[in-house]
Amino acid sequence: MGDMLHNLVDAATLRLLVDVALAISVAELLWSLWRAPAGVARRAVLAHLAAGLGLMLGLRLSLNLSLTGPSGLTAWAVLACLSVAGLAHLIDVRLRHAAGPPPARSARNPMP
Repeated sequence: MGDMLHNLVDAATLRLLVDVALAISVAELLWSLWRAPAGVARRAVLAHLAAGLGLMLGLRLSLNLSLTGPSGLTAWAVLACLSVAGLAHLIDVRLRHAAGPPPARSARNPMP
């Protein structure tokens, strides 16, 4: 499987793509901190973005792990990133559940 992936996209390009996605997500996180109104909605957005950042950071670290060979520290860092992502996702789901159902859409205005 690793050889097939290496033939499709070289590792440096894949790492660059993940780095670009991480940079965009960090910018989105900072923008959300600045622009989102305080309260449950802001916490839900931040938890949602933190889950995505944890997954992408885990992916980025695992790309290093697959290239350099097994390393205990890198494997633990990947585990930590995925754990943070899972916890952030749980917080996001709980906040959304506590907020209740989204407002109903009318036939005249499909956007809430």
